Amino acid sequence: MPRIKLYIACSLDGFIAREDSSIDWLTEYEKAETDYGYSEFYESIGTVLIGRKTHEQVLGFGKWP
Repeated sequence: MPRIKLYIACSLDGFIAREDSSIDWLTEYEKAETDYGYSEFYESIGTVLIGRKTHEQVLGFGKWP
């Protein structure tokens, strides 16, 4: 039986993006050489549900899992 995994990113005010749709506050924590366990997590996912605004944001990321 499939399992449901909920993965949400949001700031203390309940949003992920700034009013101008920027998510620059997230990228300051990225380190190219650090995986943080995302590879294993992504391999365990069969289906992804995202909202319209998230989908539009992700389209600008280039390669995305």
